Amino acid sequence: MQTKDKLVVQDAKRQYTDILTNIDFEAFEYTWQKNSELQLDFTAYEDGSLAFNLLTVENSVWYQGQEYIVKQVTDDRKDGQHALTVTATHVFYQLNYRMQHNKNAGAQTYTINSAMDYLLAGLNSGYSYVIHGNFGSKSITDFGACMVNDGLSTILTTFNVYAYFPDNKVINLYDEASFTHMTDNVFRYRNNTQEVQLQYDSTTIVNTVTASSSQSNTDSNGNATNPPFQPFTVTDNDSVSRWGERDGADVSSDTITNTTDMNAYVLSQMQSEPTSTITVTMANEDVPTIGDKWTLQVLQADYQTTVEVVQIQSYPFSKKSAQVVLNNLKQNFFDSLNANNKKITEVKQDLAKVSSNANRTIYETSMITDEDTIDKLNELEK
Repeated sequence: MQTKDKLVVQDAKRQYTDILTNIDFEAFEYTWQKNSELQLDFTAYEDGSLAFNLLTVENSVWYQGQEYIVKQVTDDRKDGQHALTVTATHVFYQLNYRMQHNKNAGAQTYTINSAMDYLLAGLNSGYSYVIHGNFGSKSITDFGACMVNDGLSTILTTFNVYAYFPDNKVINLYDEASFTHMTDNVFRYRNNTQEVQLQYDSTTIVNTVTASSSQSNTDSNGNATNPPFQPFTVTDNDSVSRWGERDGADVSSDTITNTTDMNAYVLSQMQSEPTSTITVTMANEDVPTIGDKWTLQVLQADYQTTVEVVQIQSYPFSKKSAQVVLNNLKQNFFDSLNANNKKITEVKQDLAKVSSNANRTIYETSMITDEDTIDKLNELEK
């Protein structure tokens, strides 16, 4: 359905459709969070229209060509005014309520295409997928007999899918190179951004864990066989040297069959450095594009780093500034750490200059230039 910037409401049986016009346009909110959330939040007011009366749970709201399903409605009557506060999530998330009852017993080899085909088979729900990038083949044990969102989570983890983004009932799955794109754009504090907030947290650091296999295979006689590898320790040595040893919970896999791949997988999942959460508030009406990589500059702190947009909270019908959350990468933290260390060095140098001047007598730093006079004054100081 082509709706452009209009809000169109439709009942679940596709019998009635109407354009919604009487809403609080200033507060209309669009929220996207990478691999997590895509929803609309708004308040509509009673105007006797069909559209207003169609705002009930499980009906559809169409915005910019995308379908959202009404999930929460607060019906509020106050001071003679009747308002509905609505939260509608993207139609993709209807898969959270579907189950794949079949199961492929044992360890099976899949491509990402065959895994998606198996997960969606027999649902008759109209969902399909498009793969962007190369993912190879992986082993999955006892795949199926699960809710579709859980099965999708297994696929994302097994194939190291960087991001998914729905286009109505088409699920787009991306590797990093296909999803992200470097731009020449810059978030510059006190230029096009009115606020830059950086939060650091070291409570989640883990740099040492025990890895093991959870595969339970049997031979032709039905006897249990040894797992493909024995438990071993995975350590991020650089992190240990910086922060000391930080143990984490044991990690096991029923799909990885060798220590090399398991070691790489555990290191890729390990939070071995403090997290850095970066949030910017735009100073204009610009809204970055999903998957954009920008440069972030806080010139007052000598801080510059490359960031990816991972969350957008915008107000499309208002001049209110969008809030943008940027990715949490080790490099972002190290860039901040380097900037902070540079400031520390500058402060130490300034203190050293002050200390050096303090150790000199007042006559050496004054306007008195006659050497004999300075010597006599210094002698009187003793």
